[in-house]
Amino acid sequence: MKNITLLFFLMLVSIGCVGCNNEKSNNEVENLSVANPFKTVESSEAFKSFGISIEAPVNSTNIEYYTIDNKTAQIDFDLNNHRYTYRATKNPVAKMHGIYDNVINTEQFFIEDVIEVNIDTTDTDVTIVTWSNDDVYYSLTTDAVIDNEVVLEMVQELTKN
Repeated sequence: MKNITLLFFLMLVSIGCVGCNNEKSNNEVENLSVANPFKTVESSEAFKSFGISIEAPVNSTNIEYYTIDNKTAQIDFDLNNHRYTYRATKNPVAKMHGIYDNVINTEQFFIEDVIEVNIDTTDTDVTIVTWSNDDVYYSLTTDAVIDNEVVLEMVQELTKN
């Protein structure tokens, strides 16, 4: 009988301690915060502080500018009924475009026989364009499948800015 009473008492104490620990964990989670690496900026002038110079294409609308960890420049814009995200960085980062869908088609092109342009299409119909020039890495993404010629013309314009 003593053993049963002791076992019952230990179970009650254990249950009480679990309740206390959960309450403390919940408070700790509420106080936990993560810094947002995205910072909205007024214009592409803010990118110059980390050596990046990019602009949205001519005739773009709804242009928004961001920095990511003061290392990556991002411009979101609308053009020809599509929303684009254009990024540039001096840090070679895998998947800098931020798209992790499955790539189902990859095509490679060259602009002026110098700039290698890769155009990927994902299983969710996202177009991902990547290239580099003068130690700067670029990506251009949109949630639509875009004709390669249109994409290459846009990349040519962006590389001249």
